[in-house]
Amino acid sequence: MDVLWTYFPGADPEALLVKYGDRFKLIHVKDLRKGIKGNLSGTTPTENDCHLRYWTTQSSRNTPSSKKSGVMHFIWKMESPIYYLQVPKSIKFLENLEND
Repeated sequence: MDVLWTYFPGADPEALLVKYGDRFKLIHVKDLRKGIKGNLSGTTPTENDCHLRYWTTQSSRNTPSSKKSGVMHFIWKMESPIYYLQVPKSIKFLENLEND
C-alpha cells in the first residue's frame, strides 16, 4: 500500500489495513505537511512533503494495525527540496517506532 496515495484522494489507510488483514506486506510511506488537502489530481508538489510524523493520516501512526496485519517492510521516500533538514527528523521518528 502506498499510504500517501491512499490518503490523498480520501481513503483511510488505517481502515484498509484493518479490513484487508495480511494482504499488505509492504507499505510505502511519505508524509505531507499538516493541512494539505487531498484531491484526485494524482500529484502534489514536493514542497508539500515533510519529515515522517503523521504518515499522511494526520492522526497517529499506522503501526498498531500494520503490526497486526502482517506488514513486513516499510519503504520510506523523501522528495522534499529540504530533505537534508527532514531526513534526521524522520530517522528519529522511525527509531521511536521500535520502542512502541
